[in-house]
Amino acid sequence: MNLEIKGIYLDGVDAAHVDSREFAVPLRVEIGEKGKAGAEVFHFVAASAKGLQLEVAGREFKLLRGYILLDEFDMGIVRKALQNLINHACSRENWRQAVEFLNRYGLYDSEDLDH
Repeated sequence: MNLEIKGIYLDGVDAAHVDSREFAVPLRVEIGEKGKAGAEVFHFVAASAKGLQLEVAGREFKLLRGYILLDEFDMGIVRKALQNLINHACSRENWRQAVEFLNRYGLYDSEDLDH
């Protein structure tokens, strides 16, 4: 499989207002086959350790999936982390297996994996 990031979008957050050290930024990531139209959407949260503290503040616990832990908010590092994940997904035999692999780390926009 030859996969690529088609787009990374901050989901409801203005990058200019993100504290570079204390953040939990929702991301919408479009991933598809290189050279082909279309993409599937996965959701992640780019977060710092302090941002994670804010996520759990006032709660007993929070289960985590889809988080990219960063020391400082940097979209270049976010892209690098996602590209690393995609590189591992490329070894899958077909698109369905790639989606299932990516869904272990991010949150797939569709719960129906039978497409």
